[in-house]
This record gives sequence, C-alpha cells and structure tokens, in this order.
Amino acid sequence: MPELREYLFDPEILMKLSEAERAARNDAIEKASRYYSGDHRKPLKVRAGQADDNVIVNLTKKVIDQSVSMLFGERPEMQAPGSEADQVLADKLLEDNGIEQFMHGIGVTGALSGHVYVKLMPDPKLGVRMVSINPEYVTVFWQPDDVSRIQAYMILWKQGKMHYRQDIYQGDGGLWMIRDLQREESGAWQQTAEQVFPFPFPPLLDWQNLPRANSLYGESDITNATLNDAVNFVASNINRILKFHAHPKTMGIGIAAKDVTETAVDGFWAIQDKDAKVQNLEMQSDLSSSMAYLEYLQASFFAQHRAVDIGSLKDRLGQLTNFGLTSLFKDALDKLKSKRTLYGNGLTEMLVRMGMMMGKDWRGAEIVWPDPLPYNDMEEVQILEKEIALGIISRQTAAQLRGRDWEREQERMAAEQQAQQRSLGGALLQLLSDNGTEADRDDLSAND
Repeated sequence: MPELREYLFDPEILMKLSEAERAARNDAIEKASRYYSGDHRKPLKVRAGQADDNVIVNLTKKVIDQSVSMLFGERPEMQAPGSEADQVLADKLLEDNGIEQFMHGIGVTGALSGHVYVKLMPDPKLGVRMVSINPEYVTVFWQPDDVSRIQAYMILWKQGKMHYRQDIYQGDGGLWMIRDLQREESGAWQQTAEQVFPFPFPPLLDWQNLPRANSLYGESDITNATLNDAVNFVASNINRILKFHAHPKTMGIGIAAKDVTETAVDGFWAIQDKDAKVQNLEMQSDLSSSMAYLEYLQASFFAQHRAVDIGSLKDRLGQLTNFGLTSLFKDALDKLKSKRTLYGNGLTEMLVRMGMMMGKDWRGAEIVWPDPLPYNDMEEVQILEKEIALGIISRQTAAQLRGRDWEREQERMAAEQQAQQRSLGGALLQLLSDNGTEADRDDLSAND
C-alpha cells in the first residue's frame, strides 16, 4: 500500500512507492476487463486446419451488466437543497455533462476495478466539467495511520512515447495543488505546470464500488472470474462430444468395403451379401449429467457474485408473487443496498462540490433511488385495500404509497364530482323541458 506522510517533490519517490501496488492492481483490472469483453482463455486446444469447438459463455458480462442496470438502469433523482432555481441549476449542470451516460460509465468501471474516480474542473461553457477517470491511471497515497486521510493522488498515462503525469497534493495552508509533469520513454520527469486549485477540496473525488475492510480501494463485482473458465470448459466439451457423436453412425457387419455400392437414391447403399448386417450406432447417453454440472457451475457463478440468473427463472416469472420475487433477489438487493450507499454518498458529495464551484451551498443534497424490481400492482392494491378495511392505514397513506399526490388528487376528484353533478342537472332540465311543468323546471333550476 502506498502510504505517505507528506508529499515529496522528488518525482521518482512516488513512482517507486507505488510501482508494485499499481502493477498488481492494474493486472486485476485488466483481467476483469478482458473477461467482461469476452476475451476468455480457450479451454480446448485448436489444431491447425481443425474447427474451433470452444464455447465462450460470458457470465462475467452478464453479472456486471445486471449489477449496473439495478444501480443505474433508471436514473436516480439528485436533489439540491434550496430554492427551485437551485434545482434548475443542478439539473442543468448534470444534463450538460451527460449524467445518464456518465452514471452508466462509472457503474461499469467501478464494477470492474472496485473504485470510482471523478474529476471536477471549472469550465467556461459547462460551469463545471465532470470527468470519469480510468482507475488504472490513478494511485492514491494516504496517511500510514489513517487510510481515509488522503495525502496525494497521482494520475499517470502514456501516449505514444511520451509519459504524462499529474500530481494532486495538499500544499501549504491546506490548499490543493495540481502539478503537471511529463517525460520521454527513458527520460527524467520534467515539470511543465503547477497551479492552485481554488477550492477547499481536491479536484479528484473517489469512492468504493463495494466495501473492502481496511482498504481505501473497494471491491470489484467480479471476485472469481476463473469460475467462468470452468463453465466454458464444460460447455466446450459438450459441444465437441455432440459434434462427433450426436448424429448416428451407420456401421456394417460382415461386409467388405468393396461390396458396398452407393446408389443415386439419397445415398442408399446396395450390399450384395444377404447375411450382412447394417445398423446405426447412436449415443446411449443424453449427457444429462454433464448438462446438470454445467447448470451447477453457472448457478455457482451467479451465487458467488450475488446476482440472479434470469434465464433459469423464465418459466416461473409469471407465477412469482412480490414476496417471492424479492426473496429470489434478496442477495442481489443486499449487494445493491451496499452499492447505493457508496455511490449515493459519492454522487451527493459530487453535487455539493459542484455547487461550491458555482457559488452555491448545496450541503444536504440528497439522492432518491427508484425501485429496482418490477412489482405486481394488483397484488399491492389488494393488500392496501385490506389494510384500509381493517382500519390500520388511511386512504391518504395508501395514496402516497402508490405514488399519488393526495391533495392534488382530492382537488381533481372534487372537480370531477362537481362537473358530474352539473352534467346530471343539465340532463334533468332537458328531461323536464320535454315532459315536465314550468313549476318543476323552476324548482330544479333553483336547487341547481
């Protein structure tokens, strides 16, 4: 772990302190990224001139996409405290920065790497520019006795033969400094610029994807990617077995090859020896044990990564109650709760800092998460109906639980009732106009 008591201006010291830790962490990130993109190790050897029988079942991508969809499939609402104008400004800042695509991006990179980095910089056009930084580029340095006290960030990347670096560190008086450096392939680091970041926080904000004890860096969504290799191995073996043995093979007993004559009738064979036997050799097994083992490995992969294999539930989805659906997703929902806590804290802190950069005090900003699961509305309405009948819940509370604005709905229902009464009165007047006396019409008009 790159522990640091104070930032040192020798450019090589930070490189040496972080080299081993950065290499190990980047190897893990690159491995997860390869699995996510479908670049898996092929379990079966492919000889020259032969077909490739390998089957790649990308469960890693499925688990990560499901996790990101549950977190950001429907965009959460980010609420800025203050006036309506504050909320309008906050919405504009987020929309101008492409907040939906931004959230999906940090969801995927966080799930792969275990950590999220967001850089906030003043921008003359946007006001504040949000940039998601590749976790492979960033190394964090912290106090040896307190992992939460960050001393410096180092952002390191390469373009062609040039190496670029940006050190973000806390200078004199608690001010955060941004120091730019660069070097050629084998040259020494040269400082190219340095500036003071004019706010009481660093331009880089980071948070964990999933909690990891006693560590600044968080946990990736994929902790056992090699189990995906076992799934691919079994699937590939089944594929090869079926390739060679699924179709029946015709065999002849007591026949010489020269005695078999192929006719023009759909490949029919003519055999001269009347005592010869011709029969089909077929597989005696349907590979049920192999298929069961494949399903076991897939289920284990989803279980270890606290995800749900929707494909295994497709025949039962229509029969599931809300309670049953929640129970099946219990582990995934618990994982989602942890991620919402971490991402929620990170995103609200991001909004607070953006507000400060715009001269606004948005401390106390909140994030409102949507329900991640589909529910049977009729089942929920029936439950509320019974609770109202039992007298344990009010109609107003029931309306709020259903997402209705009680006061607005009351006004609308009253207006509809008045309109209905006027319509009924008009119909009665028309009826009396046709059949009633003048006194009846006067009485009805007075009552109306």
